[in-house]
Amino acid sequence: MFKNIWNLNRNLSKKFSYLKFHNFQFNKIQFFNFTKIEHTANPIEKYADICVNNIKGIKGARVPRNVLGRGPGSGKGKTSGRGHKGYTARTGEPARHFEGGTTSISRRVPKRGFNRRGIKTKNCYLNLSNLAYYISKGKLDPKNTITIKDLYNCGAIAKVREGVKLLGKGQEKIPYLPPINVEVSDASKNAISKIKENGGNVSIKYRTKLTLKYHVKPHKFHNPILDPVPPQRKVERLNNLKEKGAR
Repeated sequence: MFKNIWNLNRNLSKKFSYLKFHNFQFNKIQFFNFTKIEHTANPIEKYADICVNNIKGIKGARVPRNVLGRGPGSGKGKTSGRGHKGYTARTGEPARHFEGGTTSISRRVPKRGFNRRGIKTKNCYLNLSNLAYYISKGKLDPKNTITIKDLYNCGAIAKVREGVKLLGKGQEKIPYLPPINVEVSDASKNAISKIKENGGNVSIKYRTKLTLKYHVKPHKFHNPILDPVPPQRKVERLNNLKEKGAR
């Protein structure tokens, strides 16, 4: 009991630093009586007992560094707590999927379902608003057919990838332009209909990665490359685009 009272006294003295405590004993039980100290004009007197030599940091804020590889007496000598050889003893951290050499859970669990990530066409997308912007700036000539090479040279697209798809965002700007003819790899129904309403046309041409590269950068090839015949699934795709209004 006396120990708990002593701890209470110590905690109160820390928490209420502006209070002055008076201790007195009565029937072997320690009681506390405190009065509030009046604040003085000089703030230094309030913290007169705080000096450089008695300031301490929070417990656990400063932890000494473990000394590794300095003999067996420390418990972290020789191999420095890494064990003998192996993947985990080398420099760097092991991979997240590494489980000590056993077959990882990513290989143990059976795989189900289907993912189109590997077969999906990686197109570069172009909105009608961007097309109208570069035509209004004079970087694209609406009198001639605008090809993928023209779009790449003027900066409308940064990469060609596997083709360029024309989208219908910003279609309200097309009526302010003269009739335009665009040749791309793919196009949405809105983009095709809006350009045709303005008197232009959208033509779809099938090209592979190699023929696209030859079309955009012919100076990198010694011999010309002919356009290939599209496979059956691409023919069906081209027929669907023609039904939408593309040529």
